[in-house]
Amino acid sequence: MAERNPTRPYDPEYIKARIRALAANDYQAVASKGMIGLCVGTLEALFSDSDRTIRTAKRHTLTTYLVGAGSSKDWTVGVVNALLKWATTGDGPTHAPVEAQRIVLLYEADHGQQQLL
Repeated sequence: MAERNPTRPYDPEYIKARIRALAANDYQAVASKGMIGLCVGTLEALFSDSDRTIRTAKRHTLTTYLVGAGSSKDWTVGVVNALLKWATTGDGPTHAPVEAQRIVLLYEADHGQQQLL
């Protein structure tokens, strides 16, 4: 049986399940461009790559895994809120970069590395 209150860094499957559950219970309207921009910037900042193209590709991989949508244009308010909560609250600033990198590596191992250019 899985832990009820696991500690960070979280397992990728736990993160995906929590984000999807939080997003489903929140507003389903499409998020504003400002909210999406804040979320995109926050997620891309999780990756230390100096090349923005690589950070963007990693964000697409991360969000494809977590919410099933790499593109941010149709994210709901619930998805944005859930992603921001994971990345910024509590231990998020400390652990989210490690968790994000694990998710990207896991996804690439399962689906092949994304084309960056």
